[in-house]
Amino acid sequence: YTENQHTVASVMDTLAATRLLIVHPSSEPWATQFAVETPASWDVLELADGQHGTRNFDGDALEARTVEALTALLQQ
Repeated sequence: YTENQHTVASVMDTLAATRLLIVHPSSEPWATQFAVETPASWDVLELADGQHGTRNFDGDALEARTVEALTALLQQ
């Protein structure tokens, strides 16, 4: 979440040491900017034509692409 929603700065030292995965659709430009500023220990997955939140897992072709992308990222 962004600083406008939740304060991350106060716990960034702890979070930076933790491997995190951020998944966001390309249609949310604030998420793209937030992803640029993340620590190296975080993985960021941008879904072209993705949806917000759990809508990426709605049982159709988008879910298949989401799972494929997540699987590929985790195998790196």
